[in-house]
Amino acid sequence: MEPVACTPATGWEKGQVENRVPFLRGRLFVPKPAFDDLDALNDWLRPRCEKLANRPHPEQSDRTIAEVFEDERAELRPLGWAFDG
Repeated sequence: MEPVACTPATGWEKGQVENRVPFLRGRLFVPKPAFDDLDALNDWLRPRCEKLANRPHPEQSDRTIAEVFEDERAELRPLGWAFDG
C-alpha cells in the first residue's frame, strides 16, 4: 500500500467518506428530530441505521453493507483513549 497525501477539509479528495454525510443527514435528520436526551436519540437512530446497513453494498451488490462491515471489523484499530473535546 502506498500512502497518498490529501488536503484536510477538502471533500472532493475524500469523496467516498465525505459524500456520505449529506446522504445520511437527508436520510436520518430531515425533518430535524428532537429528543430529550442522548439515550432517546440513540434508541431512535439504531433501527434506522440498521435498515440502511441492510441495503446492498455499492461495490459488492450480492452482500449488504452490514455484511461487508462485519468482515472489515477485524481490521479496525482500537481508539486507545477517549477523545476529550
